[in-house]
Amino acid sequence: MTQLRAIWWIALVFTIFMIWLEWTHFVQRHEAASVAGSSQQATATGQSAAQPIAGDIPQGQPKAAATADAVPSVIAQASEGRVTVNTDLFTLEFDRKGADLRFASLKHYAVSLDDETPFTLMSDKSPYLFLAQSGFSGQTGTAPTHHDVFQTSADSYQMVEGANELRVPFTWEKDGIRVEKTYVFTRDSYVVGLEVKVSNQSGQTWQASPYTQLVRNSYDPSASFWLPTYTGGAVYDPVNKFDKYDLDDVSKQALSRDAAGGWLAMMQHYFLAAIVPAKEATVHYYGKALDSTRLAL
Repeated sequence: MTQLRAIWWIALVFTIFMIWLEWTHFVQRHEAASVAGSSQQATATGQSAAQPIAGDIPQGQPKAAATADAVPSVIAQASEGRVTVNTDLFTLEFDRKGADLRFASLKHYAVSLDDETPFTLMSDKSPYLFLAQSGFSGQTGTAPTHHDVFQTSADSYQMVEGANELRVPFTWEKDGIRVEKTYVFTRDSYVVGLEVKVSNQSGQTWQASPYTQLVRNSYDPSASFWLPTYTGGAVYDPVNKFDKYDLDDVSKQALSRDAAGGWLAMMQHYFLAAIVPAKEATVHYYGKALDSTRLAL
């Protein structure tokens, strides 16, 4: 009986210890969320548009088809007006500032068995930060970055019943240079196409390097203390194969390599979002830690 009582006390102490660890983890996550939320609210009452910070735009690489570099912090994600897109699979929000993809939820995947709310994959609402940006790093002449404002003809787009495709265009024009970004959605497909068309009516030589980047912080709403999962970046190409790049990795050494084909992604529990360039294109893969919580690829 004495031995059984000792075993019972050991089990009780262990259980209390694990509950304390889980509670500590819970409190830390929610305190961080509260601080981030307060910072975002305080900024929203200030100027309506944030100014680009130093080093925010990738340096031009004329032969590269995709690059990535530093981006603003969560509180610097200024808005120039949202554009809502509804397809058979997605609810999405783009911002006219940069024509960025700022929000994406998956209509056919619920948060949990007990919560039928569509799962949010991407968002810029604190404490979550996961978005996709694109633009040009100008070599000669004027070129739009993800800070510039794009125009579109409607505030919302809907994939109508019976249609197999939805196209959502954003345009920017200055000094005779016109750039049109068109997001292309296909029924029954989770692929979001991006077509970019440049028209030069300036009468001058124009050269710029396109870049596309994913930015996210380390916050994962589906993370579990009991079942740790990977949250971070990953890159694949035919030569170097598959590599993960989390915040610790790129804090020690930034990712920088050229490769033909491949893809890059931000991964989390169950889901990922990836940038997949054309197979024949040689691209420059770039990644760095922006601070202790944010990663850009």
